[in-house]
Amino acid sequence: MGSIRRSPRNPSRWEARYRDRAGRQRTKTFDARADAKAWLAATETDLRRGSWIDPRLAAVRFEVVAERWLTSSDRKRPLTVARDRSVVTNHLLPVLGGVAVGSVTRADIQQIVNTWAANGTPSTVVRQYACMRAIFTFAETYELIPRSPCRAIRLPQTHPREAQILDGPAIDRLAAALGDDAPMVYLAVLGLRWGEIAGLRVGQLDLVRRTLTVKTQRTRGEGGRMVEQSPKTRAGQRTMTMPTWIAAMLAPSTSPAGA
Repeated sequence: MGSIRRSPRNPSRWEARYRDRAGRQRTKTFDARADAKAWLAATETDLRRGSWIDPRLAAVRFEVVAERWLTSSDRKRPLTVARDRSVVTNHLLPVLGGVAVGSVTRADIQQIVNTWAANGTPSTVVRQYACMRAIFTFAETYELIPRSPCRAIRLPQTHPREAQILDGPAIDRLAAALGDDAPMVYLAVLGLRWGEIAGLRVGQLDLVRRTLTVKTQRTRGEGGRMVEQSPKTRAGQRTMTMPTWIAAMLAPSTSPAGA
């Protein structure tokens, strides 16, 4: 049980004392005895419920927590890490970097989102908010804060992006503009992503059976550095059949002489 007494340093103030979960004594002073009593009762309730948070942890700066979050998982794809770090550096740290993570309120988050919405597109705001929410969820998970302030936040409404469907002549014009890289356009027609096309190797093409096997992909990591890796899932590693005309197009560039 905690206790309340007049502060030894300033008898006009009141000191609430309690022991944390590790048995360490902690104190906090107040101007009024009623305030000290109310705060102590709330703190003891949190201790009983297991929701008490060490005030020193809540004082950790947002920039420190953000860096811990960015490096917390070795399963993140390089492109994802690069994208998240860009959001943190350019949009989160300027407004929250030196702020204690436990002092950020829901109102603060809503104001940040509103400012973004006034200057950016809805999809950009949603992406930046998702990154910010993930950081505060990380802080809550590791008991730096009792509850994330990213809740019931009003976000701008997004609309699906209208895709331009290319017909045959448009695809041919695009291929002609790419010159030697024209096969990339036709491979995209098969449903391959850009990273999967860039990751194709001669050994993954079987022009006799007219198949190609997706085993690797190339994506941009931090600093624009190209990173080669396997697809995210097993389903991403697949063998596909190519039309005869695509196999014929690729044949000159994959012959032993061309290699």
